[in-house]
Amino acid sequence: MKLSNLARTILISSLAMVFLLSPIQIFADQLQDQIDALDTQITQRQETLNQLRAKSDTLENRLGVLAAEIDFARVSIEDTKAKLTQTESKIGEINLELQDQKVLLGQNFRLLYQENQVKTLELLVSSSSLSDFVNKQEYISKIGEKIDASIADIKVLKDQLEQEYKSQQQLAAQQQAQADNLAAQIAEQQRVLNVTKGEESKYQELIASDQSKRAELEAQQAAAIAAAAQQITYTGGDGSYPWSGVSFPSFQSDPWGFYLRQCTSYAAWKRASIGKAIPAWGTMGPADAKMWVGWANSFGYSVDQDPQYGDVAVYQGGVYGHVGIVEEVLDGGNSVRISEYNAQFDGQFSYSVWPTSSLMFIH
Repeated sequence: MKLSNLARTILISSLAMVFLLSPIQIFADQLQDQIDALDTQITQRQETLNQLRAKSDTLENRLGVLAAEIDFARVSIEDTKAKLTQTESKIGEINLELQDQKVLLGQNFRLLYQENQVKTLELLVSSSSLSDFVNKQEYISKIGEKIDASIADIKVLKDQLEQEYKSQQQLAAQQQAQADNLAAQIAEQQRVLNVTKGEESKYQELIASDQSKRAELEAQQAAAIAAAAQQITYTGGDGSYPWSGVSFPSFQSDPWGFYLRQCTSYAAWKRASIGKAIPAWGTMGPADAKMWVGWANSFGYSVDQDPQYGDVAVYQGGVYGHVGIVEEVLDGGNSVRISEYNAQFDGQFSYSVWPTSSLMFIH
């Protein structure tokens, strides 16, 4: 199968890059693969944890609503019980009044009986007039009628109270059933909440464990990156970098969009100071050191493995990569001495020597 010139060039360049990678960079990249896998796992677990927390919040809100409902139900039950007590008291009073009216009725019956024992002639003789006789008869009759009406009214009221009492008993039973149902719902919601909280704790522990593993891998990676430099020398100076006195780590940005005292900030400033300024791609998007080759290509810079003074030396391994400025080409081009900041994650200025094969150079 014939390859086009472009395909042949890409294949040759790719093979060349494989052979040019140092064992240290390959190891660092392997660590990066593990870190990336952990990052994916942490993200997934964090999403699950967030879902569990949202579920817990929903359950807790529902528990709050149920608690308010059961409190209201209990207040209603107590109110109904109070009404039942009042109704019982009223029924008791009505029974007493009914008993009194029955006594009065009995007394009236005895009076009527006594009156009936008197001969009509005697009653007529004892009356001052005929109208007086009639009035006595009517008076006795009306007393009986009034007592009968009173007893009938009392019985009606008693029936109403007894019906009301039954209704209140039914309502109390319904309210108690509702309260029991709410209590069961609260118990179930609390059980689910406890399970959910347990799941939260488990995922928090898993995430903490993953983050700990990630930190260990980053430490190994940092050591591998440091080992890629044959030597790191601290001169005690600051390389004339204008922000060397800023506290570290810093979240202030330089004119190119990079955090102060990071390797990227130093490299951008150094290039500008020797008349080879780069665009402010730190303000344009993610621009960690390992991404500088891509940014340089997108802006048309020449990028290769032929180092020259003033080039940006880019190490693309690790989480963030590393950049410095070529100060000297050594061993016929097999290694370079670079100036840099934050080589060992300390925000300090230093020099280090690297094998050329570990780096790419932006001219």
